[in-house]
Amino acid sequence: MATQWPFHYDLGGIADKWREVDWRWVHRTRDGHVLVDRDFIQNVLMLIPLGAGFALWRRAPAWRVVAEALVLGIVTGVVLEAAQLLTPHRFTQLCDAWRNAVGCMAGAIAALVTVDLGEDNKR
Repeated sequence: MATQWPFHYDLGGIADKWREVDWRWVHRTRDGHVLVDRDFIQNVLMLIPLGAGFALWRRAPAWRVVAEALVLGIVTGVVLEAAQLLTPHRFTQLCDAWRNAVGCMAGAIAALVTVDLGEDNKR
């Protein structure tokens, strides 16, 4: 869990960290476009393996697997961001949680498509 490094938790500073939470859903450039930076890419990519693994493990209709992967990504993203309230040099951002969720869902979709294509080649 790279988002928690260096694994030093401090319960005393939660109130101060809570006031510093970035509640924006989207970061924008000066001209109003959605900012796609390294942080955006990392947060999406980080949970793709979780979504792919979940899709390969879960046996259900594809739409349900994708919906469940989205929920799994939301829960995981919120837990990761909430845990950052306890770390001294990390910042909690609401937008990171939905980015994680999108990555988890994308991983599930990619795994389902890959498995489906593999089964089509066997026929």
